[in-house]
This record gives sequence, structure tokens and C-alpha cells, in this order.
Amino acid sequence: MYIIKYDNDVRAELKDRNFSLLADKIIQKWIYEVGIPLESISEIRVCQSAKLNITQAYTRPIFDKNIVHFQIVISDEIFSHISEYLDTTEKYMTKSIFQHELFHCKEIELLDKGKFIQKYRDLFSNIEIKTSYDFMLISAIKIWSEFYACYQNFKINKWNSVPCLEKEFLLIDNKIHYLKNRMQGDRNSKITISKNFCSILFYFWYHMISIIAVYLQEQEEIVIEDFYVHEKEYPYLSKYFEFICDKLSEYMRNYPKWISEDGYIQFTKDLMYIFEMNGLIFKNEDIHEGLILSSID
Repeated sequence: MYIIKYDNDVRAELKDRNFSLLADKIIQKWIYEVGIPLESISEIRVCQSAKLNITQAYTRPIFDKNIVHFQIVISDEIFSHISEYLDTTEKYMTKSIFQHELFHCKEIELLDKGKFIQKYRDLFSNIEIKTSYDFMLISAIKIWSEFYACYQNFKINKWNSVPCLEKEFLLIDNKIHYLKNRMQGDRNSKITISKNFCSILFYFWYHMISIIAVYLQEQEEIVIEDFYVHEKEYPYLSKYFEFICDKLSEYMRNYPKWISEDGYIQFTKDLMYIFEMNGLIFKNEDIHEGLILSSID
């Protein structure tokens, strides 16, 4: 039986023994579907939705000497819909969200066992991003992991939540135009972009790849219409989407052969193609400096 733990303020009916036993049985079935060892999940913690803000669930790896275990934290609202009978949207959603987290577990376990990158375990600590290298490596690991989980999960769960990127489009486009105006085509001009803008970029990429993961499975145009309906405002956006879509397909075909520190750095460089399309280029002579852009022209 799994260790399902409840925060003190979780509703009493969810702590009921019969419901807990049923939930345990269903969760074991879901873990089997994903294909990870049952013993890999050391704890499932149920907490109030308000504590997770907009996040409905997340996975925390716990590294021992030679193995990795996982704690999955899930909101009580999502947990309350666990059921053998997937006859409502909420029940489909719960299974999809839970198995999405299990695919994160599967990917982390694969990378940890394969020792693809020397400092992989350290990257799950709260590392302060000080250099381009930090930003590119950590961003790539997290963004690829999200793409992998979305892509694999959608093979067995057709429920998905597609984010709206319009606000992020606007923020990034405004910043790109600001940078271009500052440089004014001066090839020798260089700008170190701020940590705040790096954060905006990260969440734009993070949300974009979840959309692409669904699109690659379904090929439904409605999923990606945001990249095309704003063609007038962002004329480069559809081409950028198609470029990243092709790259993610290639990375998935070759996974995990490409996984290494150099491979992750190249992954982020591909994501940064959005700058090159706008006449800017990532130009760090030393990747351990800040994130520096210059003009192509």
C-alpha cells in the first residue's frame, strides 16, 4: 500500500479509510500504465488547493546514494476526483494530471540511472542563476522534462490544458523591439539581458512546448491557432513555432542519446532562435558571463 499522507486541513471525507484504499488501488494501476517501479513513489501528499496556488500537482525527487524516490504533491480538489470510472471531465483531468507527474518521475529516474550529466542531482537544489550557463542548462532541463511529460502523457490521456500565450507574446515582442531600438543595428553593441526577462522567456518556452506536445500527437490546428491568428502583430511567430516544433520532434526521436550538458545548452540555443529571427544574436564569448545579445546587422 502506498503512503498517502494528508495535511491536517484536508477535508475529512478524503481521509476516509475506504476512499484511501480505493485511491491507492487506482494509483497503483496508473503507475503500472506509465511503467515505473511501484517502489519509486515513496509518498503521495494531499494538501489544500490554496497552498499550491495555480499548480495542481508537482513532483519532488528524493535522491539516495544509488536510487531516487519521489514525493508527489497533489491538491485535495484534484485528489477528490480519483475514480475507476472516467465518466466526467474532472475524472479524466485527475488521471491525466497524476500521470503527467509520473512521467516526470520516469524521466528523472532514467537520467539519474544513466548519469547523463555529472551535476544532474545538484540542479534540483535551489541554485542561483548567475551566468548564461546556469540559465541555459537549468532552463533546458526543466523545459525538456515538461515537454517529455506532456508528450508521453498525451499518448494515454486525451485530456489536456492548453495555455494562452497572448500576454507572453506581447511581453517578449515589446522587449525584443526595445533591444533592437537600443542597438540600432550597431554590430558592436552588446546588451546583457536582465534576470526578469530571462524569467519571462523561461515561462514562454515552458508553456509553448506544452502546446507543441499536444499538437505533435493530435495535429489539431485549433491547438496552435495562437501562433497564427496574431500574424500581423508578430510576423515572426508562426515561423518560430514551426522551427521549434521541428526541433522538438528531432530531439524526441533521438532521446536520450543527445542528453548531456552540451546537448542541453544546444537545446536552449535552439529556443533562443526567436532573437536571431529579429536581427539579434546570442553572443557570449564566455558562457559563464551574463546573457549577452548583439545585433546581427
